[in-house]
Amino acid sequence: MTRTIAEVLKRAKPFALPEQEALLGLLTVAARLNEPWVKVLKSTSSLTASQYNVLRILRGSHPARLAGSDIASRLIDRDPDVTRLLEAIIAELGTDP
Repeated sequence: MTRTIAEVLKRAKPFALPEQEALLGLLTVAARLNEPWVKVLKSTSSLTASQYNVLRILRGSHPARLAGSDIASRLIDRDPDVTRLLEAIIAELGTDP
């Protein structure tokens, strides 16, 4: 049986706008599709999805260097603290990415 997004989110009140329901539906589906990928990352490395995303961007720009603002503009999921992500990657890898 197919459930509505309101049922999935256990929402008692109806959505004020159909656009709200559509957006929450898309966000929920995106999160569900991302879950297996996050599990793979956690089981094969200690990287988060955001850290992997930063490494993906750096690999694609290699050998050119990118400023934090350039990395931030290319992120799939916007993370306001790119510096923190880079510091965590450096701590994990023990070297500059």
